[in-house]
Amino acid sequence: MLYICIAIMENLRQNILRTAETEFLKYGIRSVSIDDICNTLHISKKTFYTEFRQKEELIMLVLESISERNSNEDREYSKLFTEYNAIDLALAYRHPVFKERTSKYEKFMRDLIKYYPDIHGEFLSSKKENIKNFILNNVLKGVKEGFYRAELEDLTSGSVYLDYLYNVIVVSIDLVEKDNNITKNALIDLRADTFLRMVCNEKGLNYYEQKNKIK
Repeated sequence: MLYICIAIMENLRQNILRTAETEFLKYGIRSVSIDDICNTLHISKKTFYTEFRQKEELIMLVLESISERNSNEDREYSKLFTEYNAIDLALAYRHPVFKERTSKYEKFMRDLIKYYPDIHGEFLSSKKENIKNFILNNVLKGVKEGFYRAELEDLTSGSVYLDYLYNVIVVSIDLVEKDNNITKNALIDLRADTFLRMVCNEKGLNYYEQKNKIK
């Protein structure tokens, strides 16, 4: 009987998480209340609060679920980009699979940044080292291929320059996301453009400009 009760509670928790994620992605976080989730599942708010203390906890868990799923997908998608150079990899978000993902999560991420900045900040902090490692590997690859400025190989050996690139690309540009007139795709374009104009040499910039013409 104990095992049955535990299974029921686990199913309830997972059902709440799945429902919340579906609703958040469809309508945005701000537009979905706990009452909405409870009504969809035909449960009481009292039942909801046996599993989650508050909406913020639910948001964090949904974000973790999305992040884990995206990471698993990225490992599969990486097979598509084995022949890409550093600039191609920096622009890989233009691939249809990533465009579809961006569109899917746009409402959720916009509300997260605008209305729950603390949760978004914690999320960025947890991903910071992974993002910095991507920047480092991309820069070293670009230098080796002759597309990025040669001096970057020495600069990126220290954490200060990597922190600088991270802050310019991720943190400062996130502030712009509070402007409802700017789309997520436009912001991703801005990130990539900022990064590439910082690191490319003349050869790299010429290649980048050609890629932009055929985008």
